[in-house]
This record gives sequence, structure tokens and C-alpha cells, in this order.
Amino acid sequence: MISLKDIRLDFGGAPVLDGVDVSVEEGDRVCLLGINGAGKSSLIKVMAGIVAPDGGKVLWRSGARITFLPQDVPQDIHGKVLDVVLGDGGGSSGEDKLQAAREILARQDLDETAEFGAL
Repeated sequence: MISLKDIRLDFGGAPVLDGVDVSVEEGDRVCLLGINGAGKSSLIKVMAGIVAPDGGKVLWRSGARITFLPQDVPQDIHGKVLDVVLGDGGGSSGEDKLQAAREILARQDLDETAEFGAL
């Protein structure tokens, strides 16, 4: 799905990423662990195409869809949790999408009727 080769990134100081190689294939589950400032978020932003690396190559498989969820919860999102997850007010979703969203929220022990801002 995505391959990073010899990725380098700095923000004017010491390198945040220096020679990073990563491959993620369809179906892989990835977890990044490290201390604050180790480059975890920067790596994800490079993978998602939000930040361009200073060097190296990022290769995405044709048709791959990469999304990014920021660490900070946006303060301008309002509505019920289920509606926010569905992204369309809940009214126009297909039954399969609705059921999948409800299952995910249940696994996370989130009340779908709660106000998003109260999370």
C-alpha cells in the first residue's frame, strides 16, 4: 500500500527522521511507540502526504487511501457521536455503513447519542 525509502525530515535543527524505511501492506496493522519528539507524528504525516520529506521517496499504491486523525480533537465539531462518525448527519447513510459505525463505537465503549464535544 505504501513504502517509504530513506526518508529524511528536519525542521531546521537536528533531523526528526533520518534514513527511515517503512513498508505497510494491505491488511497490516501498525503501532508506533516512542518518546515525545521521536518523530512518530511526523512519520505519519509524511505517510499521509501532509508533510513532504526533505529527502527520500514515498510510494503509494494506486488507489490507496491514506487518512490522518490529528492528536488534538477539533473544537468546532458539534453533534451526536454517531452523526459525527457518519459525517453526514446520520440521515443519508446506508444500512451497512450505519451498522459498521455502531459496532465500532460499541467496541470503543462510546455512547453514540452523546455529544461529540463531551468526549
